[in-house]
Amino acid sequence: MTTTTEVRPAEEGSGRAPAAARPVRWWSGRVSFRMHRRTALVSGGALLLAALLLLAGLCVGSYPVPVPDVARALFYGTGDRRAVHFVNQERLPQALLAILAGCAGWA
Repeated sequence: MTTTTEVRPAEEGSGRAPAAARPVRWWSGRVSFRMHRRTALVSGGALLLAALLLLAGLCVGSYPVPVPDVARALFYGTGDRRAVHFVNQERLPQALLAILAGCAGWA
């Protein structure tokens, strides 16, 4: 009787999946889910990029609004009347609609 043995490279011999393929687990009481680390990193990066682009969209326009004024207008509704109007009434709905339309293109 002859037997054959399979020779594996050293990195595959551990029996564990590569670090990027190992799932990350989140749980809170009854709700839990698993996600691969790479998926979590790419999703987090995409969300961060979307937030930065949203902020840029609120700042840039025919009437430029500095970032501190955008923050005051969004969270407190105070500051320069023109800045509050442009951020809350003009740019925020337009930027949110653009993000929703972009998300609809992926569905």
